[in-house]
Amino acid sequence: EKQRLEQEATQEGEEARVRRERSVSLAEMDKKSAYVGEPVTVTWWLYNAAVVQQWQIAAVPKLVEFWTEEQNRNETPERVYIGDVMVQRLPIRRVVLFPLQSGRLRIGGMSVQAWVLRRSRTGPFAMFEGELTETTFTSAPIDLDVRDLPLGPPVSAIGDLTLRCDMPVQKNAGPVVLRVTLSGLGNLRAATPPHFEGPIAGKMQSEGGEVTVARDTGAFAMSRQWRYLLFPEESGMFEIPPLAMRIFDPATGTRRDLRCATSILNAVAAPPAVAALPAVKPSPRPLPWTRVAAAA
Repeated sequence: EKQRLEQEATQEGEEARVRRERSVSLAEMDKKSAYVGEPVTVTWWLYNAAVVQQWQIAAVPKLVEFWTEEQNRNETPERVYIGDVMVQRLPIRRVVLFPLQSGRLRIGGMSVQAWVLRRSRTGPFAMFEGELTETTFTSAPIDLDVRDLPLGPPVSAIGDLTLRCDMPVQKNAGPVVLRVTLSGLGNLRAATPPHFEGPIAGKMQSEGGEVTVARDTGAFAMSRQWRYLLFPEESGMFEIPPLAMRIFDPATGTRRDLRCATSILNAVAAPPAVAALPAVKPSPRPLPWTRVAAAA
């Protein structure tokens, strides 16, 4: 009930601002509370009941308590009603935030500078006549309630995520290559790689960890890929144990394990490559102990 009353009060305030100022900037979140590390999308809108000739972002809030990922936005304006006032609404910035700490975190206002046509008279052609006025307006700050993860074992990542393992491949008696991809809605830049749940009959090296971000409106997602290089000790049937990682799913508020099943292939023994030692350059001048030996 309290949240409903606060929302109604906010809507009434927005309607009054649009009536008074004709153009305002407002921020909206897709959720009011989140866990640490859970993605939250914030969109800043330009609500316009006047004729805006040009606009630009004048100042953005500092978001030091969040990891941020900018998202693409749809520049097409749409007509909406605030109360009984019809306005144009245009997204001017959209950011996916990942809270870095718990508590009530404030997202500051964003300032927009615009050049608005003030009508000088009424009539059928009044919308094309008037004085061009420069104005600046700032969105109100909004608060996000962030809570810690429930007590439990550590997790490798937070979000709505899936783990995919490609079929292992060996070429030209080289290492067995296993490509693993973690993807979904979450901050995968901070994710730790999955681990094998059993021993490997050989040596193992890992590489990669590249992150890909899809920034399209309504389809924000991340993916991260690792490559495991496995060097079998003997030729024959080579068993790769399950690969697993533990994540926290904010939608259910629980931890769960992502796992790839055991895989087996007929492999050729492949010792890991040993990097050659760098060549030692001769000293440009005699070493001091050389002169000592000569004097003796």
